[in-house]
Amino acid sequence: MRVLKAAQGDILDLAFSPDGRAIAVAVEDDGVFLWNLEGSERKLVELPPDLRPSGQLARLHAEFSLDGRCLVIFGSTVELVDSRTGRLLAEPSGFRFVIRCAVFSPDGRFLVTGEADHSPAGERGSIEGYLRFWDKTGAQPLGPPVGFSEG
Repeated sequence: MRVLKAAQGDILDLAFSPDGRAIAVAVEDDGVFLWNLEGSERKLVELPPDLRPSGQLARLHAEFSLDGRCLVIFGSTVELVDSRTGRLLAEPSGFRFVIRCAVFSPDGRFLVTGEADHSPAGERGSIEGYLRFWDKTGAQPLGPPVGFSEG
């Protein structure tokens, strides 16, 4: 067993690269790290203080594209970064709520993001949210958001 150097903050999410040779680790208050199986570390993204997740809804996640070249990092924002260099590739925008999930399609042709708001509505809570479909680069939406509500 190999021990990897710990980062500051709680680990919020983990994602293996498709080839199994690296793991992305999303760390509260510190960003996203990429470790290879030899144990070397490379910090991909350092979140500015105003974008760092905090409080009850603190979330930061990472997901690889199927070819392993792109990493989508999401929480209060969405960023697509080159998993080899850490270079920002795209920063989709226009979200109304916290981004709860993001995944590449099985054929790698597009990215789907999901956002939701959990707000009290009288005595019952309500959920409102949207799914958004993006081209595989994350730069262009593929139509309007698909909305849903419950409550």
